[in-house]
Amino acid sequence: MPKRVGAVLGVVAADLNATGAFNGFVDIGRKEHAMDVQGREAFAREWLRGWKERDLTTVVEHYSDDVEFQSPVAVHPFGETFRMIRGKKDLTNYFERALASVQEKIEFEFLGVFHGVDTMVVHFQSKTHKFAEFMELNQEGKVCRARAHLQA
Repeated sequence: MPKRVGAVLGVVAADLNATGAFNGFVDIGRKEHAMDVQGREAFAREWLRGWKERDLTTVVEHYSDDVEFQSPVAVHPFGETFRMIRGKKDLTNYFERALASVQEKIEFEFLGVFHGVDTMVVHFQSKTHKFAEFMELNQEGKVCRARAHLQA
């Protein structure tokens, strides 16, 4: 039987099984529906599938129109104008340029998702690097703020 653990002020409640493993996520302090563990993992897998298939539509449908995005991968090849990318239109432009600059097959392996309150970190790797992408989700379950991280 799982133990119920409630956070201070009832903002977040999480189910822990007898071994202490994270079973689920319930956001009881907000009116909108929070994405559960399986929903977040499905979201992350679909997002990575879009990259692997070079399907720009699938990738950008995960982002809100007013998204803010930062990535060291953007600044290095494309310069300072890509330090902070604001809005889905500019993000789509950057992603188009990024996809065009990569000639080889994109092979990302999904490693997992770290779960937060209205946030998640997608952990994945290519053949040469590991990545952690912080994603803040809005009320519609779209990414409104993203910060990409690369293991050097």
